[in-house]
Amino acid sequence: MSDKRGYEWRDIGAKYYHGQRTAKLAITLRKLILPNDDSFDEILTVAAWIHDNCNGNDGWADGKNIHGKLGAEKARKILEPFCTTSEIENIAELVEHHDDRNLTNREKSDYLKILQDADLLDHRGSNAVWETIVYAALANSTAQRTAEYNSTKGIQLIEKHRGLVHFEVSKQIFDDKAAFYKEFVKRFSAESKGELYKPAK
Repeated sequence: MSDKRGYEWRDIGAKYYHGQRTAKLAITLRKLILPNDDSFDEILTVAAWIHDNCNGNDGWADGKNIHGKLGAEKARKILEPFCTTSEIENIAELVEHHDDRNLTNREKSDYLKILQDADLLDHRGSNAVWETIVYAALANSTAQRTAEYNSTKGIQLIEKHRGLVHFEVSKQIFDDKAAFYKEFVKRFSAESKGELYKPAK
């Protein structure tokens, strides 16, 4: 994954580094949410590393994003020499459902909720700024068009994702990252038009 693009507009290795960061975030969240239970840390870490291994252009079928299902199948194959059957199934289940928002909270384990939160959190804050820049550069977009898009659609996406976060501590982290990004978008929008930026007091 470190030398490939999932989508043509993504930087090379994006999903590899996203997996590494998501794993660290997942363990950080686990320590905050389940401080006395590290029994699933290795499962959670490996699942986070590879959760997007099939994300990208090939992760679609009949207009549906099935990268979780495909990723679980791939995980079973690549982990067979290294893990027990039970470990593989636990990892594969997390990978398969990491992007499944149709499951009710009752159907989700705390570990799946932690992985889903960590995944969303990694796409916010300074990483969202980076994704904005990469997408704009590879799409040959101007600063003005990029700023306009992120002032509308980008902010709407943040609000949508905020409703998908499970734990209170995750929401606090999300809000901090979202505030940073919204401030960046305001400044970017002003400066892309040649205006001086004046932060709110």
